[in-house]
Amino acid sequence: MTPGDGWIVFGAGGALMAALLRGRALAAAVVALSILASLAYLLTFQYYTADDAYIVARYAANAVEIGQIVYNPGELINAVTTPLQLTVMIPLYAMVGAERLMGAYVLLCIALCALVLAALARHFRHAPEAVALAFALIAASPSLNLWLVGGLETPLLFAAVTLTVLIALRADPCDDWRAGAAALLAGVGVLARYDAALFFAPVLLSIWLRHPTPRRLLIMGALGAALPLTSLAFNWVYYGNLLPTSFYVKAESTPFRPVNLIYTSEFLWMSGVLLVIGGWALVAAPLRAPRSAWRLRGARSDPAQAVLIGLALMWGGYAAFFGTVHMMYGFRMYLPYLGAFALIAIGGLVNGLSHRPLPRLIPLLTAGVIALHANGAFMQERVALDLARVGELRAVWDIPRYLDELAQAAALVRSDWEARGMTRRARIYSPNEGIAAYAALDADVYGMLTRTRRGCPTEARTLFEAMDYFIFEDFLLPYLYTERWTLDDLELIGQGQLYRRNRDDGKTIASVFVYRNPNPVPPTLTARFDEPCPG
Repeated sequence: MTPGDGWIVFGAGGALMAALLRGRALAAAVVALSILASLAYLLTFQYYTADDAYIVARYAANAVEIGQIVYNPGELINAVTTPLQLTVMIPLYAMVGAERLMGAYVLLCIALCALVLAALARHFRHAPEAVALAFALIAASPSLNLWLVGGLETPLLFAAVTLTVLIALRADPCDDWRAGAAALLAGVGVLARYDAALFFAPVLLSIWLRHPTPRRLLIMGALGAALPLTSLAFNWVYYGNLLPTSFYVKAESTPFRPVNLIYTSEFLWMSGVLLVIGGWALVAAPLRAPRSAWRLRGARSDPAQAVLIGLALMWGGYAAFFGTVHMMYGFRMYLPYLGAFALIAIGGLVNGLSHRPLPRLIPLLTAGVIALHANGAFMQERVALDLARVGELRAVWDIPRYLDELAQAAALVRSDWEARGMTRRARIYSPNEGIAAYAALDADVYGMLTRTRRGCPTEARTLFEAMDYFIFEDFLLPYLYTERWTLDDLELIGQGQLYRRNRDDGKTIASVFVYRNPNPVPPTLTARFDEPCPG
C-alpha cells in the first residue's frame, strides 16, 4: 500500500466513524484521529522546508555571527517580510546554531499550535461535538501541517489570529485588560505579516465600540500599534525604507487575477470551510430561526461580525490580488485565519442547533471534513504539478531533494572558490535566495529581492558581469537571455539532476547548473535600497 492509498483508507474509515458516533465519544475519537493524522502528516513532511525560510535564517545567522541584520554584510537591504519570525530565529540561532535552527523553529511552531488547539477545545468544552469538528477542520488539515514544518511565519500568525479572536469573543465589554491583551496579540500578528492588519483592524474596532471610552482607546491603540510601529521605525532608521523589498518588487505591480479567485475557491472547498458554512446556513437561514442563530453562544454579535468582515477582507478582497503571487502554494495565505473561522462558524452552528435540532448534522459535517482532508493528502501524493504556483496540486515530496541539490551547488561553489585560492567573499547569483544563500554564509548572494535598488537601479547585465558564480535551474536559464546576457563566456562546473512530478507523465527530469564567470568585474550596487548613485 502506498502513502496515497493509506490516506484514502484513513478518509473512508475516519468519515464512517465520525458519522456513526455522537457526543463525547465522537469528540474523543475525532481528537485522537486528528492527532494521529497530524503526526502522520508531520512525519511525511518532516524534511520539507520552503526555500524562502532560509532567507530569514540567513538574516538571523548574520545578526548573530557579524552583528548585522543583513543578507549580505555591509548591504542594508531589507528582504524580511516577517519581522516576528526573525525576532524568534535570532535567539534560536544563538542557542542551537546553523544546522539545528530549522528543526528548533519547527518544534516551537508545533508546540505553539498545540497550545492553540487546547485553547479551542477549552472554548468549546460544553459542546463536545464542536470540539470534534474544530479538530477535524484544523488539526487534520494536510495544508496546515505542511506549513507547520515549512519554516515560515504561518504558524505564528495562525496562533496570533486565533488567540485574538478567542479573547475578542469572550471578553467582557468593560474588561480593559482583555481588550489590551487582544490588541497586543493583534500587534504580534501584524509583526508576523504586515498585511494581517486588514483582518485585525475590524476585530479591534469591534472591541472598542462595545465600550468606547478614551481610556480603552488609549490602551488598545498603544498596545496594538507598539510592535508594528517599532518595527517600521527600525526599518526606516536601519535600512532607510519602511517596507521590505518584496513590496516594491511584487506588490506595486500586482493586478487583480481571476485565477486567484479559483485558488480561493479551491481552498474553501478542500479545507472543509464551505462544508461548515453550508451546515451553518442550514440551521440559521430558515425564516423561523431567530437572528441569534447566527451568533456565537455567549458572545455579542459585534465581534463575531467583525471577524467575518476580517475574513472577507483577507479571503475575498486581498486574496484576489495576492493569493498566488507571493504566498507560494499549499494555501499559505489563507491558513492563518482558519482558527478564526472555526470559532465563528462552529460557534454559530452550535447556537443554531439549539433553535433547530438536527442531531446528526455536526457528526456528518465532521465526517465530510475528514474525507476532504484525506482526499487533499491523496492528491498531494499522487497528482501534482511541478513548480507551478497556480492551483493546489503541487508536489511537496521532491522539495527536500530540490533543496539538497541547491545546497550541494553552494558547496561546489565554496570548494571551487577555495581551490582557486581566493581570499575575498565570492559573489553568487541565484534566483533561489534561500537555501543556496544559507549554505554559503561566507559568500555574497544576489537574487530578485536582494539585488533590487530603487535609488540607483542596476541593469541585470551589469550585475551579472560582477558575479563570480551562477546557480540556475534549467527552466530559469531563459531568464539570462531575456536580460541580454548569454552563457557563452561562462564555464559550467557542475550539474545536478532531480525528478519532479507533473500531470502529464508523472516524472520530469530537471537540472541545477553551476556556472563560473572567469572574468568578473567590480560590483556597482549601492549599500542601501534608496541610496542614490554615486556622483
